[in-house]
Amino acid sequence: NAVAAACTQNPSCNASLTAYLVACNRVLSSGSAADCTPDCLVKLNASNQAEPGFVTCTCSDAQCTTFQGNIKKGCFGIAPTGAPKPFAPSCTALGAACSGANCGPVVTKYLSDCDDLFKGQPCTAKCSASIAALFTINPAFKNCSCGDDPSCLANVDRIHKCVGNNTGPPGPVYCDVAGANCYANPSCSPTLINYLTNCAGLFTGQPYGCSLGCVSSYNAYIKNDPASVNCSCGKDSSCIAAQGPVTKCIMSGPVTPPPPQTCADAIMGCGNNATCGSIVLSYLSACNKVFYSGAACTNDCKNRLDEAIDALPALKECICAGNATCIEAQTNIQKACFGLTPAPRPTCDSITLPCSQKPQCYSILQDYINSCDRVFRSGNVNDCTQSCLDNLKSLTLMMPTYEKCTCSQGDATCSMYQKNIQKGCFGVDMTMPSPTTARPTSQRPTPQRSTPSSKAAKVTAVALVSFFVAVFCFLF
Repeated sequence: NAVAAACTQNPSCNASLTAYLVACNRVLSSGSAADCTPDCLVKLNASNQAEPGFVTCTCSDAQCTTFQGNIKKGCFGIAPTGAPKPFAPSCTALGAACSGANCGPVVTKYLSDCDDLFKGQPCTAKCSASIAALFTINPAFKNCSCGDDPSCLANVDRIHKCVGNNTGPPGPVYCDVAGANCYANPSCSPTLINYLTNCAGLFTGQPYGCSLGCVSSYNAYIKNDPASVNCSCGKDSSCIAAQGPVTKCIMSGPVTPPPPQTCADAIMGCGNNATCGSIVLSYLSACNKVFYSGAACTNDCKNRLDEAIDALPALKECICAGNATCIEAQTNIQKACFGLTPAPRPTCDSITLPCSQKPQCYSILQDYINSCDRVFRSGNVNDCTQSCLDNLKSLTLMMPTYEKCTCSQGDATCSMYQKNIQKGCFGVDMTMPSPTTARPTSQRPTPQRSTPSSKAAKVTAVALVSFFVAVFCFLF
């Protein structure tokens, strides 16, 4: 409570805390793994980074205790009390129970012979023999759990290294215990949350869940928490279900999804198939008002939308390639039919700066700048060459978020270029700056003098592409 009170006095920390409470509201109340969304994990990580004290603080009231227990249980599979699982007997409890004439002396000798080992000294033959005797008198010691006792965990690791493969491991480190220890460590907690967030698709069986981000996050996590590499799930079914895909992913490497299509290309391909075309036309008719006015999503529109996605899966991930009308249609569908609030738009500069550091991306960016220079300045359809459209398409395929970027506040030149490329290349007359492509630099490049196509042919092509893309495209 004291940590939270201090956080609320800092605007940045308070914003992170508020975002976390909103995103994690359901899991805080339920403790259900189904309610721990990737967004909740991201906001939790941000909150912990803003105020590291949240990781180790203790509660002084019942509500706080409930929330803390539910977030650990729902997002990390950690029992609220941190107690060992029923199938993993407590090492401490076993030692306390081992007091009979046969067992007691064995434990006493083991503690004496291995005292130096517990202090960090090398393992001796005498200690190794005592460990073997302990496992013989009560095999349960091999599989006992330390709970969240760090000294016990350290000793278990030393014992394992001491006995090697002669008697088998003295008891596995359970994955929930490893996760609990990492979560309680401010330097380890962010890597655990990033791993769970970036691999969420892998855990839920998504086709491209084994992403480069997932593999990288996993490697960063196990570097901070080596105990998790060979941890045991015991009888935890959710842990067992996750371990298989993770092992396969790490062994085989990340799976790269195919590059996204432009919505125009996807729709044109659909038009070559009578069945697909008919389904998408039905979708257009049912959702027309949603596209253009943001009207409520009717059941008929939602059903037709589902049918269109089944017939043309590319609709789920296609990009607008800079068309503002298409982007507006996407936003309206997302909001009306799925209740999704559009994410804050990044500034164009924040996207192009990292691009300029990568040779391939920078080359495409420069081609786009040069080929679209004239239309940037004029907004005239005659100045929008096919080369400009092709390079705009290549750029948005390379950086899908670029088509939704917005100009920095007060950047009148950027706003003018956005309006002109929409008007000249897509026939969209923008009266306000829109989240579409802008010229990415204030430095004027040498214009590429391209000969424009026939005005009549260009107007027809642009009108058709704009119409079909705006009507059909939609993005989750």
